[in-house]
Amino acid sequence: MLLSAAISSTSGDYSESCLCSCGKNSSVSLEEMLAQLKLELSVDRKETSAYLRTKSCAKDDRRSAAVIGVGGLVFIVLEIGFFLLLDLPNFIGFIKLIYKRGCKK
Repeated sequence: MLLSAAISSTSGDYSESCLCSCGKNSSVSLEEMLAQLKLELSVDRKETSAYLRTKSCAKDDRRSAAVIGVGGLVFIVLEIGFFLLLDLPNFIGFIKLIYKRGCKK
């Protein structure tokens, strides 16, 4: 809806007359017109393309990207495995201790 208004200021009072081609000569207050325009022009932030782009990942089919990803995964698994192997003798000793205490009762 296209709104065109002729606004005349007389001691703080505003009067508008509709200049559109609809043929109606309605008097709308400035606040009502601004509220209506604000509703018509406002856009939900979650529906903008900029917001939607932040929620999607870009696909990268390059071989180098895949190699770096696999290399990082291998590095993380090796680190976790290394620390688990360091604690394995302590864990086995703990299990033996629990088994010995359980058998004596």
